[in-house]
Amino acid sequence: MATVIDCYSKSILEWSVDEHYDAELVCTAMTMAAHRIDCPPDRCSAINGPHRDLF
Repeated sequence: MATVIDCYSKSILEWSVDEHYDAELVCTAMTMAAHRIDCPPDRCSAINGPHRDLF
């Protein structure tokens, strides 16, 4: 299970579950959270690293 937590409100924005904990699972949770909060790419500072182009 991968969860994306809003550090300000301490609420879970999104989560994803799979048999294996891998980069795809984390990217799925991050993508769903970014779409849920309608986060523009230049404002999502937490979305970085090698998979940031997916958002």
